[in-house]
Order: sequence, then structure tokens, then C-alpha cells
Amino acid sequence: MEKGSSKLSRTIKHLFARYHMTMFIVFIIACLTIAVLFLSNILSDASIGEGYESPLTPGTIDQQTLDRINALHTSKDSLPGVSLPSGRVDPFNE
Repeated sequence: MEKGSSKLSRTIKHLFARYHMTMFIVFIIACLTIAVLFLSNILSDASIGEGYESPLTPGTIDQQTLDRINALHTSKDSLPGVSLPSGRVDPFNE
């Protein structure tokens, strides 16, 4: 009985010595796969019913803030041109 268990332990040690990096990579990929599946399950959980009402109340914006928001340019507007200083400018000179 002792010979069989020592032969088995030598075989297992040989497998770990030879394939330890492969087993490690497979273990890491399996852990990442399980984590992604758990996160996917959490994100797709539809536990919130249709009668749910948020406890948060929407805020209000005063007119001054609304005017400032409307004054911002949109992405369709062209930006003003850049004016560079005349002559050579050395950025490393103080």
C-alpha cells in the first residue's frame, strides 16, 4: 500500500512541476469567468417592481443657472480661432 501511495504522490508532484503555470492560468481564467457571470447576474436582476418610486425628489434650477447653461456653446458651434504671439517664442526661457 505504501508503494502505491508514494508512486501516486510522485506522479502528482511531477504533474504539478510540469504543468503548474498552465494550471495557474486556467484557475485565474475560471475565477474571472465566475466573477463576470456573478456580475452579469447581479446587473440583470429585475428585483425592482413596476410600482417602485424613487425616494429622491428632483431639484429645481434657478433662472441664473439656467441662463448660464443656455449660454454654453454646443458641439455644432465653431470654436474661435487661436491667436499665436508674433515672432519666435521660446517656451523654456523665463
